[in-house]
Amino acid sequence: MTHRGRFGAPRPPALDGLALPPAPMPGRERGSERTVWIDGEPGEVGPVRFAPDLSAVGGLRFAAEAQRSRRENLGLVRSRYRQPFGTFSGTLPGPVALAEGYGVMEAHDVWW
Repeated sequence: MTHRGRFGAPRPPALDGLALPPAPMPGRERGSERTVWIDGEPGEVGPVRFAPDLSAVGGLRFAAEAQRSRRENLGLVRSRYRQPFGTFSGTLPGPVALAEGYGVMEAHDVWW
């Protein structure tokens, strides 16, 4: 069995002056992990594609500045994990253009 997970969490201020909360992508307080909060209102984003190298997701581009990673091989279970931290640019759904955005991307593959 294989599990592949991808995740992105920018923390952006918007160019057009809309108030975006500290973590608009996860949205775990209300809604799903695909919730984007704009001016205090949640909106669920449809499925988006992640670039294989994590350089983009949906309308956002990502430039890694540092990365945390780990590989495990425990025989029956193997895991490959990458979590780069960096800057986002581009647009959120809506569309809302970002002035700047800092955050993480994540790729985690597990085999068992």
